[in-house]
Amino acid sequence: MDSNNGPTLIWGTIVLLSVIGSLAARQLRWGQVARYAAAWLTIFALVYGLFLFRADLQHVWQRAAADLSGANAATVSGDRTILHRADDGHFWVDASVNGASVRFLLDSGATTTTISADTADHIGVAANRSSFPIVVDTANGMANSWPLGDVSITVGSISVEDLALHMSEQRDGANLLGMNWLNRLRGWEVRGDEMILTR
Repeated sequence: MDSNNGPTLIWGTIVLLSVIGSLAARQLRWGQVARYAAAWLTIFALVYGLFLFRADLQHVWQRAAADLSGANAATVSGDRTILHRADDGHFWVDASVNGASVRFLLDSGATTTTISADTADHIGVAANRSSFPIVVDTANGMANSWPLGDVSITVGSISVEDLALHMSEQRDGANLLGMNWLNRLRGWEVRGDEMILTR
């Protein structure tokens, strides 16, 4: 027996014997005592199981809450942040850009993280359009963009500081979380319908 589990087992045994003793003191038949004892033992096992697997259950709860709410919530598990594939086959996430909530499409084909002009207005940043645009490579091909300076972008428990951010020429286009953000992580991979980001 593991020494760490000893006190728990002793405590559980004491509780179980106390319950059985109290039932026996009521002068119930042994059949009734056995049924009551089995019921209490089941309750104890369920409570102990919930306590034992609380971290796994938290992950399940976060995943279920994201699905039921329709939000693009990231699930945090230790040093990993897990994204879930949407019905359209892509990975979307609600990230924080300098404290403002922005919905991003994870795009490993985009060299630079880029937001739309509408999103730039939303988070209160402006591009200097007096200079020539910068051509960036995205999954949908080449596109014009303008630099917005460096920002902080947080997804789940992962925060990347001083990240170059561009604004696309489209006002209502998708915001793309690109390789300049992903390359700052310790690692990332796709397993089935999950994208696992490690800080």
